[in-house]
Amino acid sequence: MDTLNIAIVGHVDHGKSTLIGRLLLDTGSLPESLREEMSGSGKESDLAFITDHLEEERRKRITIDTSQVFFQGEKRKFVIIDTPGHKEFLKNTITGCCQADAAILMIDAAEGVRGQTRRHANILSLMGLKHIVVAINKMDLVDWAEGAFQELASQAERLFEVFGMGPPSHILPISAQSGENITRTSSKMSWHKGPSLLAALEGLELTTPEEKELRFPVQGVFEKDGEKIIMGRIESGRLCQGKQLMVLPARKTFTPEKIFRHGEKERENYFAGECVGFHSTGAPEIRRGDVLVEEEMASLASSLRATLFWFGERPWQEGEKFLFRCATQEVGGRIAEAMKKIDPGAEKTVTKPSEAYKITHGDFAEARIELDRQAAVDLFAHIPEMGRFVLESGGLPLAGGIVTGIS
Repeated sequence: MDTLNIAIVGHVDHGKSTLIGRLLLDTGSLPESLREEMSGSGKESDLAFITDHLEEERRKRITIDTSQVFFQGEKRKFVIIDTPGHKEFLKNTITGCCQADAAILMIDAAEGVRGQTRRHANILSLMGLKHIVVAINKMDLVDWAEGAFQELASQAERLFEVFGMGPPSHILPISAQSGENITRTSSKMSWHKGPSLLAALEGLELTTPEEKELRFPVQGVFEKDGEKIIMGRIESGRLCQGKQLMVLPARKTFTPEKIFRHGEKERENYFAGECVGFHSTGAPEIRRGDVLVEEEMASLASSLRATLFWFGERPWQEGEKFLFRCATQEVGGRIAEAMKKIDPGAEKTVTKPSEAYKITHGDFAEARIELDRQAAVDLFAHIPEMGRFVLESGGLPLAGGIVTGIS
């Protein structure tokens, strides 16, 4: 059973917490601690109690962090990445979207598309997410009317067109509060011939990381009984016993010996998401930050195009140097050119001239980044784990970004 990471985004009052509570309740996935608390107070099926609990957890985190909630359907396990709705916390929304395989964009049936809806839709576009389900929530407030839904569905489709996105995977009418069309189709909206929200999520067809090329960033080199052991996490592809690999950026080849995972019997293949080690007898010098790939898939870049989100308190200064962090790699670099700034909350796609290269807190920008040496990176749209990065200066992260072009 595979696991799907879903970001839930949308305007702050459009029902995200209620939807999460409903999914947990109707799939029997409530955390044990919450289930015990509800049982003790006689509120075993009280959605309001669950929603209040989720909101209280948010308040404890000052409502700014992304949080992760787990539930399980018949065909898939799910991790919900709940992102803040407030404009001030866009950094955390972007963090959540970068971790997601798919997204649910919430729209209130009574309020329609709001400024924050547009902003979040554009962020999904900028982050390269392809699998997006639009949930028209609170259909009870418009008397379950098909006409109201069709009008909002048209607004959502136009929004996706404006931001250059493909069509949504689904546009669904729901009511998280009453549970209509969440885990089963709704008798109150018999005109809706599509799936329930859960069925739509279980039906999304994604390319799994192990089906892609091998990317194995080295996390560390350790010594045990006089032997060096290379440790790391397989970000994509599979690592096979006896398969020749190439070390990047050195471009030297070797065949790892005895790949293993702590506490398990040795296997022939290891897959994306697994942390493994292997003995390095006969291997070239390998260090933290190197990336292991299959020889025919070796690719390096010292110049790349990227979409940046600047969350540093101080503005970017032309010519300043940064530490570029991608997976375990750390490479010096600079923003060679800020080609345009992007307003993600605009009614339509709007680009601004670089304005004498001023990139300040909260700005999105398309930029060209030059690295001091070659690094192993991929397009975010192809291998997200190797296509996202952070720019640091003086130990402080100033910007996050995704790779959109490599040269």
